Amino acid sequence: MGEDTFSDTIINPIKTLTGHKRAVREMAYSEKHKVIVSCGFDFDVFVWNPYLPCSIMTLGGHEHPFIGVNCLPNLDCFITADSAGMFKLWNIVDYSCIQTFYVNDDNEVKCFRAVPKHRRLICGTRNFTVF
Repeated sequence: MGEDTFSDTIINPIKTLTGHKRAVREMAYSEKHKVIVSCGFDFDVFVWNPYLPCSIMTLGGHEHPFIGVNCLPNLDCFITADSAGMFKLWNIVDYSCIQTFYVNDDNEVKCFRAVPKHRRLICGTRNFTVF
């Protein structure tokens, strides 16, 4: 290892994407469609072309802070979820909402992961719940 490996050099950003008014909680990248999808405390989903400085689409429909977003590889969709347990499946080609469903749990949903290979959705509260 060289001496530069753990240097305290400040790295300047290459680009800044602006659009969120509140903090970003999570983002996902679609390799197939070359877009970034981000969500946070705005209650809106932002879709970005990484080569442009502003979002290309803003999607509404959630009424609570987001807990995350997953781009599903090899599929033309992505999934978002908010803290109240509302999940939305979005078409990544035309940005339409394909499906909305709710996860009813006694606890607030904190995280989730889609597992396309097994057609499962795993939600984290105090426990992991598999759908």
